[in-house]
Amino acid sequence: MAGYIGGKVAVSAPQQIETKHTITATASQTSIPNVGYTVGAVHVYQNGIRLVDGTDYTATNGSTVTLETGATEGDQIVIVSHGSFETSDTVSKASGGTFAAAMNYPGGAVTGDVAFGDSNKILMGAGSDLQLYHNGSASYITDQGTGNLVLGAADSIIFQNAAHNENMLVASQNGAVSLYHDNAIKLATTATGIDVTGAITVGGAALGSGGMEFISSTDVSNAATASFTGFDSSKYDSYLFTLANIVPATDGAVFGVRMSVDTGSNYLSASDSYRQISAEGISAGDANLIPLMYYGFGNVSTEGGSMDVKVNGPHLNTRTYAKVFGHINADTSDNIQASNSGGGTKVATVVDAIQFLFASGNIASGTITMYGMVNS
Repeated sequence: MAGYIGGKVAVSAPQQIETKHTITATASQTSIPNVGYTVGAVHVYQNGIRLVDGTDYTATNGSTVTLETGATEGDQIVIVSHGSFETSDTVSKASGGTFAAAMNYPGGAVTGDVAFGDSNKILMGAGSDLQLYHNGSASYITDQGTGNLVLGAADSIIFQNAAHNENMLVASQNGAVSLYHDNAIKLATTATGIDVTGAITVGGAALGSGGMEFISSTDVSNAATASFTGFDSSKYDSYLFTLANIVPATDGAVFGVRMSVDTGSNYLSASDSYRQISAEGISAGDANLIPLMYYGFGNVSTEGGSMDVKVNGPHLNTRTYAKVFGHINADTSDNIQASNSGGGTKVATVVDAIQFLFASGNIASGTITMYGMVNS
């Protein structure tokens, strides 16, 4: 045995484990079997003195240590082995990594979930500005810093409850936003505004209850008629038509209205379809249209007429009336005339469309807008 106490085996590194075996030797014992060690990473001590590998002993098979000189009975032999190890199945703090999906390991099934207790937060950013956590009753994604919380997606960002698309908000990359309830779109943004299905209520009352709602508008240019079919008895009780600068193609023509009972496929035009107030050139009584002014309209740019036409309860199976108040310029001498006129269907009937026209000739120009009187 050499008297050297140095060793060529490195001191245990941080990621190594140490195993120690202590044996009491018999007389002249050289073989110490079944030790179990890592070759090249073993220390052997005899009575406290560290032996030299390859000179005082050999340890080459990972199981048996052989002494070069037989021991004296009662000698204490200590064998210390250093085995390398790695922490299994970890993600590096410094380098990062991937949390796997569910897998089976010798210790049992392991999922890829990372669990955090209530109010334990995931903190991101130098100032821990972005926070993700659950506080026991609600879940939060918040920005505690001075910036904005931005959610981005290549297509759409979908906010939904456990019932999936029953109630959810979808924001698309093209700028459209849709709000769903019971699997149906209730609100959607469009290029021109916002479309709402159903009433918008504030404090239990529907916005616009009982008010006037725009339905449609048309600019007439040298047309025989201007027709409106936007009648809806589920929403409206009555209708208002505003007519601006209506000019006839034929000078002195009488302006009037006809009604439809088949959503505009046909308009009542028989000689006795209507009962009317007397108008220029037409006596009170039966008529094939309802005249809207007593006077004929002038057909130059300084003439024409403007008026409001009201139709009440056309969805009721009664006689439907058109009532008008307006002004016209009947000739080039600035002869402005005002008139109340109108009439109604001769028999009880449900009206669901209306048509404006002159008794002769086309409508040269003018704008007509339709409004509905909301019924709830």
